[in-house]
Amino acid sequence: MKSIEEQIHAHALAQPEKVALICKDTVVSYGELWERCCEEARRLQDDARFYKGKRVILAAAGNTEFVYQYFGTHLAGGICVPIDPDTKPGRRNYIAQLVNGDCKLVNDDAADIMFTTGTTGAPKGVVLTHENMAASARNINAYIGNDTEDVELLALPVSHSFGLGRLRCVLSKGGTIVLLGTFANVKRFFTALDEYHVTGFGMVPAS
Repeated sequence: MKSIEEQIHAHALAQPEKVALICKDTVVSYGELWERCCEEARRLQDDARFYKGKRVILAAAGNTEFVYQYFGTHLAGGICVPIDPDTKPGRRNYIAQLVNGDCKLVNDDAADIMFTTGTTGAPKGVVLTHENMAASARNINAYIGNDTEDVELLALPVSHSFGLGRLRCVLSKGGTIVLLGTFANVKRFFTALDEYHVTGFGMVPAS
């Protein structure tokens, strides 16, 4: 099964001018997306401190730079640990110590370590493999019926599994994803629906 990165590469070869990402005034084609992700991978590989399997903590800001860093880290052979950019120092330090302190935490196919919110105790890391994520994206896309013509508005945090999962699903299918960042600006949300001819958006049920 092809990884998410391999699927993005295939779209970059087949439709390099197709819009992959939209974030504010920035529009990124699949060709540019792949190029920027490869640049990030090379940057990491040129760092003497980097090695295959290294856990890389990323501030998941929901912008294009995060997307490049996320997929670029995978391409370089690293393991992504996405966290909320506003994570408090105590939680951030706890996560850093945990992911870098136990070499038995991951396996050779590990791609991400996603942490729970820790509302009922200490945050717990969940390991996702490249195969996990590719299979999940394939099954979800098949169930929803997503295709390359879809334009999805993402206003959920990519530091959480659902928002990041939607990013992977759309890009693996060759669609377009609009990174809004938050539902806080309701006017901007409805404007974006019309401006980008959005065909879908993901939401989570109220607690």
